[in-house]
Amino acid sequence: MTVASIPFKNNGLAFLIAIIAGVFGFCGIGHIYIGKVLRGVLIMFIGWIPFVIGIFVFLTEFISQNDPIIQGLDLSMIFGIAYVVFWIIQALDANRLAKKYNKYLMINNKPLW
Repeated sequence: MTVASIPFKNNGLAFLIAIIAGVFGFCGIGHIYIGKVLRGVLIMFIGWIPFVIGIFVFLTEFISQNDPIIQGLDLSMIFGIAYVVFWIIQALDANRLAKKYNKYLMINNKPLW
């Protein structure tokens, strides 16, 4: 009789995937890796909001060459900072959930989700 084993999720890899994908605007990939697909997709869509708005505001001000470019930069920086904070939080969350999954798997010998 063959017994199948359930693999652990590498929490370091989940964090690294979340960080690297987040650089390119794809937050949530770390969550998808650990099996939280719906959560990962929702995080991705939520992360696109400040990412796209920040880029749009910056490009609009840059292309229009208006005098209040400083205001546009301030606004795009606010969205940029919001994205970076979101990016870091989601990477730490992917790491935390991978650890939680592994702990549950070790204790109960079945996957958490």
